[in-house]
Amino acid sequence: MTPEEVGCFLSHRKCWERIVSGPDAYGCVFEDDMLIAKEAALFLGEDTGWILADADIIKIETVGGKVWLDRAVSPLPGAFRLALLRSFQWGSGGYILSRVAAERLLAVTRVFSDAVDHVKFNPACGIAGTLKSYQVIPALCIQTQAFYPPGSSLIETPALAMHSAPRFPDDLVNRPWLVRKGLYAFRQVAHKLRRHWRTEIVFADQPSNFGHEQA
Repeated sequence: MTPEEVGCFLSHRKCWERIVSGPDAYGCVFEDDMLIAKEAALFLGEDTGWILADADIIKIETVGGKVWLDRAVSPLPGAFRLALLRSFQWGSGGYILSRVAAERLLAVTRVFSDAVDHVKFNPACGIAGTLKSYQVIPALCIQTQAFYPPGSSLIETPALAMHSAPRFPDDLVNRPWLVRKGLYAFRQVAHKLRRHWRTEIVFADQPSNFGHEQA
């Protein structure tokens, strides 16, 4: 791992420790270059009744890429919705974590070898496949580098600028080209057969910057 990835991971682990040692059932983690939507106040107060009982992680960030989501969608305050994540999605800039999940993550990451995004959200990386991760739609926060146009003076230089290659065995990158293409196609078909839907998660305060939902 790069020094930046190690430092980022240790920062997240420190946040998980605070969640575990605190009195609340959930904690919210933000990285330092996030823009937060005005509507976030609907969800980040003391009322956690909107959080589903089986939720381990609720991703409230978007990085702009398309993801697969469960067909079942839960309505939330305002025009927001909540859906189960069915594919890997980059980004650990903003998420809500249950105390139970924080305990599990701390236990399995006393020694770690991959970036925090993979450990939390990539099913090929181990514990992520056993965590229930949900996505708030539209997202409540976004990194400045994903929000502002390239070259903008408003973009904060990301602390994590260099990434290492993932090393977990089930990663498609490690497979031969033909096998990789075949497995990718198989996964797409499997998502459609399960009636998952694919969409690009928009940022609540500026949805016009992103794509549109697809069935």
